[in-house]
Order: sequence, then C-alpha cells, then structure tokens
Amino acid sequence: MNVLQKWEFTAKDNGFSVVIPDGCRDLLFWAAAGEKPYWQVTSLDDTAYSVNINAGDYLKGYRLQPGVSVDVRGLLSAVNPLNMQGDITDRVNEFTALSQDVQEALECIAISPTVRIAATSLGVSPRKLQRICVKTGRSPAAWLSMARARKAARAVLLGDLAQTAQDAGYADQAHMCREFNRWFGVSPLKLRARPDIVAQLRVKGYC
Repeated sequence: MNVLQKWEFTAKDNGFSVVIPDGCRDLLFWAAAGEKPYWQVTSLDDTAYSVNINAGDYLKGYRLQPGVSVDVRGLLSAVNPLNMQGDITDRVNEFTALSQDVQEALECIAISPTVRIAATSLGVSPRKLQRICVKTGRSPAAWLSMARARKAARAVLLGDLAQTAQDAGYADQAHMCREFNRWFGVSPLKLRARPDIVAQLRVKGYC
C-alpha cells in the first residue's frame, strides 16, 4: 500500500495554516467556498510555508509513503472526474510506486547518525546510496537532516534544549536552532508555543 494515511479537514475560521515538511507527498482534494473544487498532488517540501484557509474550506488528503514516485498526470486524470466522496486508494496505488531499495534506504537513513553509517548498514557504498535516493528527488543527506530535525522537534517538547541537541547529533544548540528554522520556520523555543506545528509532528510522516 502506497497510502500512508487518509485525512480530512474543514476550516472553522479564516486564517493561515503553516505546513511543515514531513517527507511525504499528498493527493489533495480542495473545496473552497464559492470556488470550483480541484485535485492536486503536492510537492515534496523542504521548508515550512503558510497556506491561506477560509472558513468552510474542505480538504481531503491521501498522504503517500515517503519515497513514493507518482505519475502525476495519470493520477490526476483518474481522480479529476470524482468528487470527494468514497475511498480511491485503489486509484492512488495504480499511479504510484515505491521501490524496495528506496524504502529500505529511507528506513535505514532515518535511524542512522550519518549517511556513511546508513550506507554501511545497507551494505552499499555512499555513492550507491546516493544513486538510490536520486529516485526520490532528494539526497541521502537531505533525508537524514529531515529525520533528525523531526525527531529532535518532538524531543524538544519535553526535554532540555542543550541535551536534545546533543542527543540528536547536532554540533551544539545553535546548530539545532538553525536546522529548526530551516525546516519549521521557528526556533526550538517558539516551536513549543505552536500547537499547529506540534500537531503535525505527531501525525504519520517520515520519522
């Protein structure tokens, strides 16, 4: 199954929603008040960004497994005639693919302190690991950086900043702060006061 999670959201108020990188792409249905509904396939994000949401907007998403390749044109052609009703997981699986080597590589990177150690654990060279990750559109180092930041962000909610930085493998607390700003758009301290970001860190994604 290439679908990691199905989700729905209806906005209660006007405002902005911050979206943070989770290592996944989504097939997204968006029905905005007074506008024609549409489907889209989201990109693989490298930074946090804001989306304008209006009261009454309805969104339904099929979050894809990390590393999944997508036939975007084929998938959108298959779902565009449909509204948001019903489960279309079978259509999603028909136009997406996750190769075993990519899945194994990302799983190993997620639990490794360095790219070289991840490659060694997989029994391949760092260059071979690089070639495997080309299929995802991101380098092994990018996946490692995202995994480290997401795990550290969850740890920051409960632990000491300096200790969290050390445990996560950052050079120091300042290094962790720079990485948080890169991936989440906020510092570790400000992240604690952002329930919208915290909630996203707790749903399924890469790490």
